[in-house]
Amino acid sequence: QWQRGLPSSTNFTSAYSGTKAWVTEPTSDYQTEATEYLYTPFFNMPNTADTIYIEFMQKMQAQQSLAYGYMQYSTNGVHWIDLGYISYANSQNWYANNINGKHVWSNQNNSWVQSRLGLDPSVFNLGSDVQFRFVFRSLTAISTLDGWMIDDFNVTLPKLPNDAGVTAILSPDTSSIIGSTNNVEVTIHNYGSLSLTSIPVAYKIGNQSEVVEAWTGT
Repeated sequence: QWQRGLPSSTNFTSAYSGTKAWVTEPTSDYQTEATEYLYTPFFNMPNTADTIYIEFMQKMQAQQSLAYGYMQYSTNGVHWIDLGYISYANSQNWYANNINGKHVWSNQNNSWVQSRLGLDPSVFNLGSDVQFRFVFRSLTAISTLDGWMIDDFNVTLPKLPNDAGVTAILSPDTSSIIGSTNNVEVTIHNYGSLSLTSIPVAYKIGNQSEVVEAWTGT
C-alpha cells in the first residue's frame, strides 16, 4: 500500500525534495496482482476562465505492460474519471503507454520526471470541489521492481491580476508598553500577475480605529 516514508528500496533511495516521498512500497518491491490508490485532499476550484495546473515529480520502476500507473479525478469521491491522455495538448510527460486502450505510465526510469497537466477550465473551473488520486495496478504474480514514487504534488491556481498581501510583521516584534510609540513595519508581496505601484496596508489595535497607509514604489 502507498506510504509516505524514506525511500530505501533497490532503485528508490531518496525523495526528490526533503527526505520523504509517497511510494507504493518504500522499502521493497511493489505488491503483485493488486490495485493501490493514493488520494489527494479535495481542492476547491475557482470559478475563473484561467487554466489550473497540476504537477508532480515521479519515478517509476514497473514491468512494462504488466504494471502501470495513471491518474483520476472525482467531484464526489465516489465516481472517478481518468485524467488526461497521451499527447494531451496542454501537458508535459503525461502518459507514455497505451495498454488495451488505457493511457498510462508503465516504464522504468532511474531519474525523476516532472509531469504537468493543464485542467480544462470548462470542466474544472466551476467553483466546486475536486479530488485526485494516483492508481497503481500490478497484473503479474511476480514482482522484482520498486513500483511508483511521487513527490512535490502541486495544484497551481491562476493568479489574480491584483493580489498582494503581508508576509511578515517586522516591527513591533515584541510586546509594547501601553502608551508607548512604535513604528509598524511589515513586508508585503505581490502575488498577482500585474505590477503594482501602490498597495494599501492597514492595521488595527483592539477597538481603536483602523490605521491605513499606502505603500508606493515599483
